[in-house]
Amino acid sequence: MQWVLKKLWIFIILLGLSASAWGAALRAGVAQADITPPAGLPMYGFFSRIKNNEVATGTRDPLFARVLVLETGQTKVAFITLDLGRTFDSATMDRLKALLREHDGISDLIITASHTHSGPNIVDVDAPADVTAWERVAVEKIGGAVKDACLHLDKVRIGTGYGSAFIGYNRRVVNPDGTVKMLWTDPTKIPTSPVDPTVSVLRIDR
Repeated sequence: MQWVLKKLWIFIILLGLSASAWGAALRAGVAQADITPPAGLPMYGFFSRIKNNEVATGTRDPLFARVLVLETGQTKVAFITLDLGRTFDSATMDRLKALLREHDGISDLIITASHTHSGPNIVDVDAPADVTAWERVAVEKIGGAVKDACLHLDKVRIGTGYGSAFIGYNRRVVNPDGTVKMLWTDPTKIPTSPVDPTVSVLRIDR
């Protein structure tokens, strides 16, 4: 259901972009920011890391925030993807939204994370001081990337397409008695549900 609502929300925003400025040009800009944290921060995912208080010892590949800004008329939407295990907490997200609205006129924001387990562990409550400090820097860098994208808007046209990929499965199996067990691996490809195999593609051309 979450993925269905997300796709529906994207559709509504794109529809709003067209309807709010019928006949106006659609413009787009892209940018990215390196949001790699310093070594020493706790890692996201894997219970053993959390249990043993394991921290990052270095960087193999940088972590990026990638930005796409779409504008038509007075409406400006930012799509942001993060090389993180999850998105920021609600307070940090509110600061980011306020920053983008004030400095760049962003009216709507869609943000997602790749769910990498090779990034910092972001927590909702009582985050360590070094994690909080990194988050503040990351938000400023993301704001800078959005500004850069807004400064390089170009006339574009968009297209959409849909396909299917059946490589995923639902790890939470509901038993007949209502209890839930974790299906950590699925080598025999046991059918699970609910699973949404839809792959959505948005293409943008100058």
